[in-house]
Amino acid sequence: MASASETGRATKEFELDDPLELVGVGLEEPPDDAALNEMGCSIVEEYMRMGWTGENILRLFRNPAFHMTHNILRLKGEAYVQGLAASVDQMRSELQRSGDGS
Repeated sequence: MASASETGRATKEFELDDPLELVGVGLEEPPDDAALNEMGCSIVEEYMRMGWTGENILRLFRNPAFHMTHNILRLKGEAYVQGLAASVDQMRSELQRSGDGS
C-alpha cells in the first residue's frame, strides 16, 4: 500500500470539531467591484489549476447552488464571467505553447 507522501493524500482521520473545516460567513457589507474582480479571478485560477476548462468554470458560475460564484455572475453579468472562462482556455494554451518551446 502506498504511503501518504507517495499518494499526496492526507492520512488524518476526520474529526467533528476539526478547526480546518470550511465555514461560510456573511459580510457586513457587499463586496465592491474590485473585490468581486479579485474573487472571480482567484476562483477561475484555482479551478484552472485543477484542470477545469473554461466551459466547466462557466457552468459553476451559472449554477445557483454555488452562492459566491453565482452572485458574481448576477452582479458582474454573463459577459464578464464568459470573459473569465475564456481567459482560462487562453492561459492554458499559452502555458502549453511555452512548455513545448514554441
